[in-house]
Amino acid sequence: MRLLHTKNLTLEEFGDQDIPLYAILSHTWGKEEISLQDLETGNLESRQGFNKLKMTCCRAATDGFDYVWIDTCCIDKRSSAELSEAINSMYRWYQNATVCYAYLEDVYSDPEKNPEAMDNELRRSRWFRRGWTLQELIAPSVLIFFNQTWQKLGTKISMAVSISSFTHIPQLILLGGDLDQESVATRMSWASTRKTTRVEDLAYCLLGIFNINMPLLYGEGERAFIRLQEEIIKVSTDYSLFAWEVSWESAHGLLAPCPSAFYKSAGIVPIPASTNPGDAAIVDSEGVHVTLRVRPEDGSEVTYFALLPCKYDTCDIGIYIRRQVGGLFERQYQRILWGLPSQWDFVVKRICVQQPRGRRHEGRPLQKAAERGDTAVVNFLLKNESGLDPICVDTKTGWTPLSSAANNGHEAIVRTLLVHNTGASREYQSSRMLLPLQLALKEGHYEIIKMLLNRLDHLHGHNECYFTDLYSGLLFALETGHCGSFMVVTEHGGAIARSSCVTRVWVCETHALSYAIQSGGADVVELLLTYAYQSVSYYRSASYNTNQTTHKISMLEYLRAGRFQFPNCPDLGEKGHHDMLKVLLKYCPDMTKRGGLIPYKELDFAVQDNHEDVVKLPLRHGAGTEKAQLSPDSIEYAAGCGHGSILRLLVAESDHFKEFIVKNNVLVKAISGRKEDVIKLLLEEGVDRGYVDSIGETPLLWAVQLGNYYIVVSEALGLGAWECLVSDKSTCFLHTVPLNAWRSKRKELRLHYE
Repeated sequence: MRLLHTKNLTLEEFGDQDIPLYAILSHTWGKEEISLQDLETGNLESRQGFNKLKMTCCRAATDGFDYVWIDTCCIDKRSSAELSEAINSMYRWYQNATVCYAYLEDVYSDPEKNPEAMDNELRRSRWFRRGWTLQELIAPSVLIFFNQTWQKLGTKISMAVSISSFTHIPQLILLGGDLDQESVATRMSWASTRKTTRVEDLAYCLLGIFNINMPLLYGEGERAFIRLQEEIIKVSTDYSLFAWEVSWESAHGLLAPCPSAFYKSAGIVPIPASTNPGDAAIVDSEGVHVTLRVRPEDGSEVTYFALLPCKYDTCDIGIYIRRQVGGLFERQYQRILWGLPSQWDFVVKRICVQQPRGRRHEGRPLQKAAERGDTAVVNFLLKNESGLDPICVDTKTGWTPLSSAANNGHEAIVRTLLVHNTGASREYQSSRMLLPLQLALKEGHYEIIKMLLNRLDHLHGHNECYFTDLYSGLLFALETGHCGSFMVVTEHGGAIARSSCVTRVWVCETHALSYAIQSGGADVVELLLTYAYQSVSYYRSASYNTNQTTHKISMLEYLRAGRFQFPNCPDLGEKGHHDMLKVLLKYCPDMTKRGGLIPYKELDFAVQDNHEDVVKLPLRHGAGTEKAQLSPDSIEYAAGCGHGSILRLLVAESDHFKEFIVKNNVLVKAISGRKEDVIKLLLEEGVDRGYVDSIGETPLLWAVQLGNYYIVVSEALGLGAWECLVSDKSTCFLHTVPLNAWRSKRKELRLHYE
C-alpha cells in the first residue's frame, strides 16, 4: 500500500503487515488533481488540486497522523495491474483507515449559522451522487464531513438520521452494521441513482459492498455489471438479485442491465433457505439456471408467472417469463409483479433463462447532445435529420433525449424538444412524458416541471390520464424528498387537479405523509392533512363504499397513533421544524402525548437546546400532563446549563413539571453548573432545600465541595454561611466532607465574615 507523508508530501510503500495508522480522503474528482507523476516531478503548486491535497495533509497532521491515502496520487494508474489491485482493495482500505475525511466541495454553508441551508446543500451534493463514494460512505468507522472551506460539518454518526433520509441507507448500516444483513436487492438500490464517469465503474464501485473480487476489463461497457451479478450468484443464494425492473421493454435475462433497475427494490428480502424450492442458481453459457415456482398466464402456452423466493413485507414477488424454442426462457415485461397470490397452483420447475449478449452500439447522437446540454448540436440534428424522434426510447438506457435533458436541467433543450415533438400522436407523446417528469421532480428542476405539466395538460386536459400522471409525479416527489417539486406540481395543476391528486396521494399511499414529515416540508404536510380531513368529512357524510370510508378514516387514526418518524434534527428551533410543529399540532393537538406523533424526546431536544419558542407549542397542547412528561435528564440538563427561561416556562405552564422540579435533583444540577439565576428561581418556587440524592448528598453539600461557591448557596438558602456550617443544621452532611476540606472551609468563612 502506498501512503503520502503528511509533512514532507513524499510517497512511501508498506507491506500488508507494516501499514501504519493512516487517514484517508473521500472526495469527487475535479480539474487538475495531483497525480503520482506530479509528486514525482514536483509539479504541485501550479495545479488546481494542490490545495485539496495540502489541506488534507494539514488536517491529518493536526489530528496526529503521519500518513494519508488519497486516490489521485497513491495509485500508479499507468499500471493496469496496480489499478485493478487498488480497486479490488479499495473497500478494505477505507474500512481499515483510522479516520476518513469526506470533502464536499459544493457545500458552502456554515453548519452553525445556517444548518437548514447546510442540510439542503448536503442533499444535493455531488458527493452523494457518485458511485465510488457509496463504499466510502459505508466502509469507514469514523467519517468526518467538511465543506468547501474545510469547516467541519459533522460526522457520519451525528448526521446518520439526515443522511439515511435521502440516501435510503438504513441508519444501522451507517453506524457500522453488518452489510450481509441487507438483501442484495436493497444494497443494489443504494447505487440506483448514482453515476460514474466510466460505465464499467458502476459495477466496479460495488465490489466491496458485495465482498466480491474480479478482474477489471475497461472497454467491456455494461457487461461489467452483468459479470458482477454472475459473481454474486456464485457466493449467494439471495434471489432478490432478480427483483428489478426497467421502463423499456426489450428482452432481458434474469440479470439487470444496470444498478438503476433496482431503484424500487429496497426492502425486498429473500425468504428463509428452508422454504426455497430448489438448488442454487448457476450461470453458464446458456444463461441462468434457476429453480422457481411457475404458473402459465391465463390463456397462454408460452408466458408464465414466476414466483421469486423473496418478499416485500408480506407481499410475494414475481416476474414474467416467456418460453422460447428449445425449452429456454427469457424475461418478459421488465417489471416486478407485486402481490402474486401464493395460493395459486405453482409448479416447481428448474429452468434456464437466457441472458442476451451485450449490444455493440452506443447511444444515438441526439441522446448524447441532449444529455450534455449542447443546444447547438441538438438544433443542428433536429434541423438536418427530419426522421429524428425526441422521445424515442434508447434501448440501452430506457431514456429518451427528453428524459436526459430533463434530468440534467437543460431548459432550452427541453423546450426545443417539446416544440419539435408536436406532430406525434397524443397517446404516443403521453406514454413518453412521465419519466422526464419524474426525473425533473427528483432533481428539483422547477421550470422544466412546469413545461412538462403544460404538455400533459395540453395532451389530456383534466381527464383521468392527466390525473394519473400528475399523481405519479406527486408521489415520486414525496418519495425522493423534494417537497419543493411537490408544491410546484400542486400549484400548477389548479384547484381541481390539486384536490383530486393530493387526495389520491393521501388515500392510496400510507407512507406519503411520512415522506413529507421526514423531508421537513411543513407546507406539504399541511396540504396533505387539509385534504385528509376534507376526505374524512366528505366520506362520513356521503354514501360511499364502506371499505373506502374505513380506509380513509383509519389513515387519521394511523396518524394519531404516532407511527410516523418525526425529523430527528439537532436544532428544533430552526424555522422549518418550528413550522412543522405548528402544523402537526394544529391537526392533532394530542400527539405530544406518549405514543403520539411527536415523541417526548423531541421536546427534550428543545429544552436542552434552550429553544423556548419551540417548547411553548407542545406545552400549550397538553404536553405538560402526566402522560407526556419530559425526561428527568432533560430538565436537569436545562438547570445545569442555566436555561432559566425554559425552567420558568415549564413551571408556569404545568403543575406537573413544577412538582417534578421542586421535589427532585434539579437544584443540585444548578449548583453544579454554578448557575446563580437558576438557583434563585428554583428557591423562589419552593424547591426542597433538604433533598437528599441517591448517594446521600444535599444541595448545600454540593456547594461546600465546589469551594467558595458554598457561600453564595448558603446565603441563597436563607442561612448565614457561618451559622450553616457550625450549627446543627450542618450535621446531616458534615460526615461526608473530608476533615481537611472542612477545616479549610471554616477558615475561609472566618476570613469572609471578619
